[in-house]
Amino acid sequence: MPCYRRSGLVLLGLPGLLGAVLIAACGQPPDSGKPESTPPPPAAQSPETQAPGPQSPDSQAPDGTAPPEATTRSPPLEDTRWHLIEVEGRPVAAVAQRAQPYIVLFGDQKQAQGFGGCNRMMGSYELAGDALKFGPLAGTKMACDYSENPEDAFMRALAATAHAHVVDNRLELSDAQGNVVARLESRGVE
Repeated sequence: MPCYRRSGLVLLGLPGLLGAVLIAACGQPPDSGKPESTPPPPAAQSPETQAPGPQSPDSQAPDGTAPPEATTRSPPLEDTRWHLIEVEGRPVAAVAQRAQPYIVLFGDQKQAQGFGGCNRMMGSYELAGDALKFGPLAGTKMACDYSENPEDAFMRALAATAHAHVVDNRLELSDAQGNVVARLESRGVE
C-alpha cells in the first residue's frame, strides 16, 4: 500500500506540473524578431488615456506631491464612542483602573448606551439636525466607592441636552439656552 500511495502522489503531481508548464508556455508571445512596441510619449496621449492626477501646478505641493488634506474629518455623532472629558464645567479626570465614562448613540436603533463612571446606562434618543434629546435613561444601580465619580453630573447633563455639535474629534452637548453641559471626545477605533 505505501508504494501505491507514493506513486499515486507522483502521478497526481505530474499532470498538474505538465499543465502549469503548458500554460506558462502559452502565455509567452512567439519571438517575431520585431522590437517590442513602446507606448507613445505622455504629450501624445489623448486626455482619455492620460493617467489621473493633478491637472494644474496649483494643486501640487512645492515638492510636486499632492497637498495634504486641508481639514480632518469629524467622526459621526452616531455610532461613535464618545468619552466624557468635561461635565458641568469641570474636567473629568481619568481614574486609575476604572473605565472612563462614555456614551454611544446607535443610529440604526436610536438607542443610547454608555457608562457613567460606576453604572451602565441605556435609553432612547431623538436626533434632528443638531437637535438632540435623550429619553429616560435606565441604568444599573451599583454602589460607587470613590468621590470623583462624575456619574450624577453626566446623567443631569444628558437629561438637559437639547443640542449636539461635533467639531474635529470633540462633541459638545448644550442645553436649550446654549450653555455647554458636557464635552466628550472620540479616541478613534475601539
